Amino acid sequence: MSLNPEVDALLQSYVSDLTSLIIDQITKNLRFLPENERSKELLEALKEAVTGGKRLRAQMAFAGTLICDYPDRGRALRLGAALELYQASALIHDDIIDNADTRRGRPSAHRSLREPLAGALSLENADHYGRSAALLLGDLALSTADRIAWELSPHLDFGELWTRMTASVAYGQYLDLYAETGVEQITPVKATEIATYKAARYSVVDPLLLGVSLAGGGYELRHSLNAAFEPIGVAFQFRDDLLGVFGEEETIGKPAGADLAAGKRTILIAEALERGNSKEQDFINSHLGQANLAVSELAVLRDILIRSGARQAVENRIELLYQRGMKELEFAHLNDFSRGLLTHLANILVSRDS
Repeated sequence: MSLNPEVDALLQSYVSDLTSLIIDQITKNLRFLPENERSKELLEALKEAVTGGKRLRAQMAFAGTLICDYPDRGRALRLGAALELYQASALIHDDIIDNADTRRGRPSAHRSLREPLAGALSLENADHYGRSAALLLGDLALSTADRIAWELSPHLDFGELWTRMTASVAYGQYLDLYAETGVEQITPVKATEIATYKAARYSVVDPLLLGVSLAGGGYELRHSLNAAFEPIGVAFQFRDDLLGVFGEEETIGKPAGADLAAGKRTILIAEALERGNSKEQDFINSHLGQANLAVSELAVLRDILIRSGARQAVENRIELLYQRGMKELEFAHLNDFSRGLLTHLANILVSRDS
């Protein structure tokens, strides 16, 4: 999987222009609020929430406009801003659900919002305040994203795609939350369904299709790209599942093994439960989701995931999904530039290390 330096430079130029626009859009949305200390706290917290990240969803949307020769870079940037603000909303809420203390190497929104009142309130009340404030902050990010999308919407198809994206994430998160209860045994089929709704569509497929839709691309092109990039999107999430267990904390921006402590029933866990012996299955089921996992227990879990063949099985799945997506891409009517651009992005999505 090779990367194209010229294409990468084009995408990074877009990302560079995007950052200041996101802040402008946040400020624009807050113009309805009075200027006081509380509204300034919200503004600063939301600015912090959209800082950092690879802007992959925005890059997918930009690619969708480029392959259609869309001339309005300003509108393409605003679509990217909407997607990144929606992403911020999803991450803020996800960190609350997962009890995650860090995001991108910094305190998560609910942790940072509780700090100013930590000394004035009991620990329980400070935690409640931080989570409640973060819920509202996520709603504010979502309302800003929706406003931009509504202003951009050139036709009904665009609005339908935006709604499909946001509904799919909510459903995928619900499936993920239910799986974490352990009421039902996770299987590779169920884990793939969760990955499809929770991440594949909103992280990869829908941003690309929104870019195409904004640029006036037709149904045939959108259909071809959906067929190619849904498997790529699932592979993207499977890579994330591997990184959540085996990635370096400095690279992934959260504690190594955090997904195990959070009880995530990912494809990795599904494969291990199918492949492991009864003793290994019992250890996984009794330790997965324990917030106070000892370093030694994390090491045992990782060892089981490797020894059972689960890690390699997920790597194999990623490669098969990538090949399926690339095969589907061959059927899309694209020029050489567009094909190279989409191949470049597919390679980044599947082979990333953070």
